[in-house]
Amino acid sequence: MLKRPSTLQLQKQQQPVRQQWNSSFQFMLATISYAVGLGNIWRFPALAYENGGFSFLVPYLFVSFIIGFPLLYLELSLGQYARAGPAVLHGRIRPLFQGLGWGMVIMAILVCIYYNVIVAWAILYVFILITGRSHWWSSCTQDFNTPCKLFFGRKVYWLK
Repeated sequence: MLKRPSTLQLQKQQQPVRQQWNSSFQFMLATISYAVGLGNIWRFPALAYENGGFSFLVPYLFVSFIIGFPLLYLELSLGQYARAGPAVLHGRIRPLFQGLGWGMVIMAILVCIYYNVIVAWAILYVFILITGRSHWWSSCTQDFNTPCKLFFGRKVYWLK
């Protein structure tokens, strides 16, 4: 007599094979690059200096170890265990939480767009400097400038 497969067995058969990390070192580098962004590198030294230097670092590290790293580990372990993205993962935990997962995906997309715009501007300015056209923004004789007044015998240009 033939047994009919259960729906769980059918779902397992239909799921595509997901890629896995080649080594734990590769996973560690990806995790660090996920956690440390441009804001940490650009803003953190100034933030620490403005808020008291070492006296700022003590509560910052305390909160990072008590709240930040456990939440990061929870997110990573849930994703590794479920082998799914945030929208599917939170939908499996509770269907109401699927919106939270989609919110995480949308925020990641917005941050990627934001970082790409910053990098594009940096590449544009480096290209302009290398090609020797930096005099375009250092002179006041462009079409988008208007003469305002004479200042010590020189014309001063202001943006329109």
